[in-house]
Amino acid sequence: MSPPKRVVLAITASACAVLAGCTETGTPVATETSVSTSSTSAHPDASGAPPIENPIEAGRYLADPCQLFTEQELASFGLGKQFPVTTSNGPNCAWRDAENRALYGVVFNEGNVNGLSDIYRGNKEGKLAYFEPTTVNGYPAAVADGGTDDRPDGWCNVFVGMNPGMAFNVSVAGGDPATACSNVQKIASSVVDKLKES
Repeated sequence: MSPPKRVVLAITASACAVLAGCTETGTPVATETSVSTSSTSAHPDASGAPPIENPIEAGRYLADPCQLFTEQELASFGLGKQFPVTTSNGPNCAWRDAENRALYGVVFNEGNVNGLSDIYRGNKEGKLAYFEPTTVNGYPAAVADGGTDDRPDGWCNVFVGMNPGMAFNVSVAGGDPATACSNVQKIASSVVDKLKES
């Protein structure tokens, strides 16, 4: 049984709504595709985004985020069946929780050429429904979303700055409102571990 397309698309559209590098329809804006990981990342930019001291790359996971976790690791998150999805925002992978209620997704935002700075800039421009700076496994991050604040309904997004040119996003739709945001941050922390190992 495939997941409802509405829910999968809602996750990716929700992520895109936060990013300055996306159009309203979720199509990445054509800009430079090169990613710099030079020491200039240690300097804050005009958006107010924190520096990324130890940039990481998506590597082999960029094309297939579904390879991030083993079945045992997914089980530790309470996740089961996976649904690979290709979207205009980049390769995406989604997983149902054990109760088949919530849908979690991971996407490397290829259309987001300024990394976490785009999320911070969106906040400064008043485009976000909520924005809470945080860190994930030592990397600057933000719990944020555009449009509406659906956290009371168990929706949550966290964006993690990988390097000056990319952020990845972990989202949940239809989760337990009490744990939705903490769960996506836990999964995001494990994504950082995988990227550091690769």
